[in-house]
Amino acid sequence: KKMMSFDGMNLLQLFGSLLVLLTTRSEEKSTNIRFLVKPLASIVFIVTAFFAGAQETEYGIWIIVALNFSTLGDVALLGKSSQLFLVGLVLFLIAHIAYIIAFLQRGIDIITMTYGVIAVLPIAAAVLLWLWPSLPQDMRIPVIAYTLVISAMVASAVGTFQKNDSADPNILLASIYFFISDIFIARDRFVRRQAINKMINLPLYYAAQFLFAYTTAPTPLDASSPIVFPLSYLVLRVITTT
Repeated sequence: KKMMSFDGMNLLQLFGSLLVLLTTRSEEKSTNIRFLVKPLASIVFIVTAFFAGAQETEYGIWIIVALNFSTLGDVALLGKSSQLFLVGLVLFLIAHIAYIIAFLQRGIDIITMTYGVIAVLPIAAAVLLWLWPSLPQDMRIPVIAYTLVISAMVASAVGTFQKNDSADPNILLASIYFFISDIFIARDRFVRRQAINKMINLPLYYAAQFLFAYTTAPTPLDASSPIVFPLSYLVLRVITTT
């Protein structure tokens, strides 16, 4: 099956970066346009995966599953209620399980994954200790469960990256971006609502998802492809703030 050209993939990322900028702006100001632009931005990373050729491999199919659950989670998080936040958390937890299954399709080096566990668990524990005084009683178990699953996703990404000499480093980078972005979601939800949380969380989150989409290409894409989204987003951000 013919994949989209390099230029076409870049155009998708440019369009995505514009939507993410609009999403970030609308989330910062809580304007209603976020109900349109955020789901659209999420749909773009799903489309990117399809055009990269994700449907041609077992790995790619599971990445598509993860991206779809992530998109549903994005929609749920548009709501402000605790119930919708919990729904979003569960949807993202399922997405991370799908990512882990995707990594299994490429193979995971158990020893290296163990190193990843040793590296990520202290960070996850520190985040939980920081959040704990601010967590509502009914959110403690869901947040612990989610933290364990996303930590497992990052550790699995470490193991997958090491399994193959030709492994795509974007798998590892995407998982780290995702982990960091979620820290700022938690800060905004449970510790302190500030615009800076959205400014950091949303670009990192969408960068992670675009990177995951790029890793689904059956043959390696141009090395500059993964930087198109973050670079174009930064340029647009600078232009619109000056």
